[in-house]
Amino acid sequence: MTKKYKKRQEITTAPYSLLLMHYGQSNADVHHDGPAKADGFFASDAVVMPNDQVGFRGWMGLHRQDDITGFVRSDAKLAVDIQSIGAAAGAGIMAAEGSQKPDRVIIRSEAKGGLRFIGGDGFGGIYLDEHREYAPTYLNLIQTIREIAHTAEQTKIPVKRIYLHFVHQESDRGDTRRSYLAKLHNFIADVECDIAHLDIPIVWLLSQAGGSSTAGNGNAWPNRLALLDIEDRTRNIHVIMARYAYPLCDEMHMGADAKILVGELLGHAITALEKNEEFYAPRIKTVTRSNRKIIVEFDSQTPLVIDASQHPVSLPNYGFSVFPGNNTTISSVEQTGPRKICVYFIEDLPDHPVFLRYAYLNNVKKSEGSGFCVGGGALREIWEKSSLGLPGQKLYKWALGFEAQC
Repeated sequence: MTKKYKKRQEITTAPYSLLLMHYGQSNADVHHDGPAKADGFFASDAVVMPNDQVGFRGWMGLHRQDDITGFVRSDAKLAVDIQSIGAAAGAGIMAAEGSQKPDRVIIRSEAKGGLRFIGGDGFGGIYLDEHREYAPTYLNLIQTIREIAHTAEQTKIPVKRIYLHFVHQESDRGDTRRSYLAKLHNFIADVECDIAHLDIPIVWLLSQAGGSSTAGNGNAWPNRLALLDIEDRTRNIHVIMARYAYPLCDEMHMGADAKILVGELLGHAITALEKNEEFYAPRIKTVTRSNRKIIVEFDSQTPLVIDASQHPVSLPNYGFSVFPGNNTTISSVEQTGPRKICVYFIEDLPDHPVFLRYAYLNNVKKSEGSGFCVGGGALREIWEKSSLGLPGQKLYKWALGFEAQC
């Protein structure tokens, strides 16, 4: 059931900033694919990053060497070689229709590639280290938020709200759904506690990992499913996108164009939330089965459409599969209502429960990648917007991957 969004009763007339933080691992706006687009849509005095010499990518787990004392444009020299998700999001927010806009969007990441939530077994952690102490990446996140808030206040354009885009899951792909949920719950609680003294509301924006190209193991990772378990739009935790539909520059990382499209979609989400409107990714609502058919009902803001044209990798059955696959061959997948999909089978389904999967695939690794996530899907909302950063391309809201027992 769609939860009622908790509306904010506020009208802001004084100058204010929005802070967009990225946190997680390399796809959380620290991977180096570029170059950055810096003209036209991206050229704005109102989209800025801190002036502590590390640009929008932050300290990436290193010991801080500089304090934040001001802000520079997001297309400053430090940022020209790498495309930023945050820069695209900020530009989109400032280009949105309507009079109620921030005076400034501050963008920053404090992520580090290849880290699990909690360190151990030779891996570092983004949240806790192997001794269960706060990891450097986490300490940098908190300190960066504090310094940005203080500096924004000093420059008379204070931060009104913090949006934190959480981009993770790849390094914890072996984690269980329950374990990952517990870590995410504790992390969110700790962040909110550690910045509570700032008295600035924080909004959590969660994106579901897309997974690997054909060179990796796919995306049948239980931790991807944990995001919906913690979502609570009444207290500002929103699952806003699935990332399987965006081009990769290697086995796992989003390319420069993907970062623009993801950033623009992120900007639309923030703009909607700032206007007290909902914005969430379509997701499974109910699943029922009969002899040779499984019916899936979805929860989405606008009706759905099957669209395989946007995914150059072959998508058997539009991304739907069944596990275990013995004697459960899918004959066809059809849309039978605005938010209803029917999966048909050649033979009667077995007496025991099966798992219906969408955009949730175990892959046998190949030597070369495909340039896209292998575990993709073709289901999206009819909602679409023209990209301003990549003229001729479109922004879509793709359905979240799932595994449902029936």
